[in-house]
Amino acid sequence: MNMDKNDSFDGPLQEGRHTTLRSFSWGNREFTISLDKISLYVGGIPYDTKPMLDILRGSGVDPGKLSPARWISLLRGQPTRLPGCEKPFMLFKAPSGYTLKCLEITRGRNRAFQTEM
Repeated sequence: MNMDKNDSFDGPLQEGRHTTLRSFSWGNREFTISLDKISLYVGGIPYDTKPMLDILRGSGVDPGKLSPARWISLLRGQPTRLPGCEKPFMLFKAPSGYTLKCLEITRGRNRAFQTEM
């Protein structure tokens, strides 16, 4: 039986539970989720998540309802479909920090719009 280590995290954060704050880290990335704030640190340097959250909300995605497994997938740079939007999102490294892209696939080619973090 093949088990996904993120299966236990595949559910949204719930208000009123002791687990309203979660922190994940891979290599030099740390991501902290709570009901009122999301923080991203790469190599100990904090990055503003507001542009990323704005683009998610503008696409119909409620960041507070995303499962930790989906956040982990985004942090790993994998194309990730999010509830509320039919297009996959990806997180990319850019000269000014990080860029969130919503991918649109047309005629076998990727087209993306982005916002810089």
